Amino acid sequence: MSRVRSRNASQHISDFDKGRIVAYRDCGSSYHSIAAQVGRDSMIVSKIWNRWFQDGNTECRDGSHQPPITSSREDKHVTRMAPHGSCSHVTSTESRIRVVYKTTMSARTVRQRFQQYGLSAWRPWLRLLLTLHHRQECHQWRNQQRTWVHEY
Repeated sequence: MSRVRSRNASQHISDFDKGRIVAYRDCGSSYHSIAAQVGRDSMIVSKIWNRWFQDGNTECRDGSHQPPITSSREDKHVTRMAPHGSCSHVTSTESRIRVVYKTTMSARTVRQRFQQYGLSAWRPWLRLLLTLHHRQECHQWRNQQRTWVHEY
C-alpha cells in the first residue's frame, strides 16, 4: 500500500475502530490479526497503536507537517517585495529573497505565499510573443499559402 493511500486510509477510521485496535492490542493480539478483524492494513494498525503508546491518544499529531521555511514576518516582507500590480514574477522575487535573507526559497513556496496574501503570481511565457512585424509576416505567408491551395 502506498504511503499516501495509507495516510488517507488512516484518517477515515472511526474512533470506535481506533478504540477496538487499542483494546485488541492491549489483550495481546498481533497486528495482522487485528487488521483482519478491523478490516484495515496492518501498517495502519501499527501506526494507531504507536500513537496510542506514545501520546495516549489515537488522533493525528498537529506537528506532523514540515515546519514553515519562513516566519510570518518574512512572509509579509515577501509580499511587499512583489511589484505593485495585479501580478508579479515569482523567480525575480525568489532571487531577491536569496540576496536579502541569504536563504533559498523555492518558486512554489513564493507562489503559495503570494496566493496566501491575495496576490497572483504569473508564470513566465514558454515562448516569446511575436512582434507586430513578425505577426504581419506570418499572416501574409498564411494568405499566400491559402491561395496556393486554391490554385490547384
